[in-house]
Amino acid sequence: MKEKFNEKVIPVILKFINTKGIQSIKNGMVTSMSPLIIGSIFLILSNFPVKAVVDVLESTGIKAVLDQACGATFSISAMIAVIGISYSYAKLENQEPLNCAIISLASFLILMPSSITTESGEVVTGIINKTWTAGQGMIGAIIVGLIVPLVYCWFLKKNIRIKMPAGVPEGVTNAFSALIPAFVILTGTAVIHGICSIGFNTTGMEIIYKVVQTPLQKMTDSLGGAVLMCFTGPFLWFFGVHGSTVVGGIMT
Repeated sequence: MKEKFNEKVIPVILKFINTKGIQSIKNGMVTSMSPLIIGSIFLILSNFPVKAVVDVLESTGIKAVLDQACGATFSISAMIAVIGISYSYAKLENQEPLNCAIISLASFLILMPSSITTESGEVVTGIINKTWTAGQGMIGAIIVGLIVPLVYCWFLKKNIRIKMPAGVPEGVTNAFSALIPAFVILTGTAVIHGICSIGFNTTGMEIIYKVVQTPLQKMTDSLGGAVLMCFTGPFLWFFGVHGSTVVGGIMT
């Protein structure tokens, strides 16, 4: 039994684990660990379980400061993920990763809702809604973080780029090399946003949330979903992938 498992199962799993997509998700999700750990401290202090302490924090203005720090860590986890995943993917493809990460972030923001409706019915536009830069936009961040570098690296590997003469600084060369793939990617993302917005009165991120992320989250309400999460984390960890980070980011 052990020999069959080693010969038949492990090679298949390792092949899947070692794909650029899974490796990029693993590395990208881990990049959010530091701000989330630090942010958890601010979150605990801001929501201290003793009302008298919370009252003092509110009256002195300290709670607002803690909430600001928490919002700049916990509430941008999806943005960190899309940057980390795309950066890691481009790096694995031996392409310049920073421009790829910036393009991915821009694509992620294009697909997000850019307005909110207040309680009075007023529509406020031109904003970055932190609801979608946190857990609610995580699946969208993973999808964008994989598709954008895939297209970006295809252009560069096919040498479809603006070439600069020798002697031009590396930063300038990289910026111009990324210009054509950036134009195609961002234009394509804008077209997708236009179709969703004009045709369906929604956004790409909202569609992903309703169609993909919400069903995944509902799985955790069942016994099977809870067992699956408990099993998948240690199982992936056994093969070198921080499964709790990957699965937890998707399901929560």
